[in-house]
Amino acid sequence: MIAAAAADGEITEDEKQTIANEAGNNPELAQWLEQEIQNPISINEIARLVGNDTALASNRLLICVSSFASI
Repeated sequence: MIAAAAADGEITEDEKQTIANEAGNNPELAQWLEQEIQNPISINEIARLVGNDTALASNRLLICVSSFASI
């Protein structure tokens, strides 16, 4: 979700709030999400994590974008 929100170069306050709401009442998750919002993963890093397969990385990002759009 965070990578999808950051894909356009900026995470808006609305996007931040939507992401933060995912933590529910879990303070550890809320803290982790805030840290990730401050340093969002890039498409290049996603590609590295999926074995430098940019098609798979793009697919993962598309899934995130689709998930984020449905919230």
